Amino acid sequence: MFKTLLLQESLLLFTILSFLYFLLACSKPDNGHVHFGYLTIIVILGIFYRIKDDPIVLDDTHLLAPCGGKIKKIEHNGTRTKIRVFLNIHDQHAQFYPVSGTVTDVQHKLGKFNPAYLLEKTEFNEKTTTSLQTKNGDTIKVTQIAGQVARRIVNHAKIGSHVKQGDYIGMIKFSSAVDIEFSSDVWQLEAQVGDKLTPLQTILATKR
Repeated sequence: MFKTLLLQESLLLFTILSFLYFLLACSKPDNGHVHFGYLTIIVILGIFYRIKDDPIVLDDTHLLAPCGGKIKKIEHNGTRTKIRVFLNIHDQHAQFYPVSGTVTDVQHKLGKFNPAYLLEKTEFNEKTTTSLQTKNGDTIKVTQIAGQVARRIVNHAKIGSHVKQGDYIGMIKFSSAVDIEFSSDVWQLEAQVGDKLTPLQTILATKR
């Protein structure tokens, strides 16, 4: 089922656009371009802020994709695995918890706004990392990374809160990147570079 977060995440933007439309419509009531332009902008924004509100099958043996996009790189550092995902303008830009657990840390780091598709440079970009402790003791990290156009990260995670697999974390507005990090001792990697992800449908890893 299609759902949009436009009013939830950008009420001010919607209000400003609607106010400007009201002023223009009052001054030029017979100008069809004004009405068409407003409706076009609202529809485009509604689509951009979309999420699929479909029910998911809760399964903590699966590490689900917390976002849409395409896997650009997989890094292995000791016992940790990091999956790096690039989201283009057409992808769904909401992020969700890939497993159930307790939020142990939320860190926001100021930085630059390099293009999100340049993964090497995104290390220096503004980002927010949400750490999630699972029942088996692993720490899953989901990092929302701002891009050249995406300069606004929305994150609703609260330290100490228990969350369920599939709960909403937040979103990055316009093109961006997301990193997912987990223990390779706990999880068996199932994804590979080039995979196209569907939020909460694609299985990134399975519990060993």
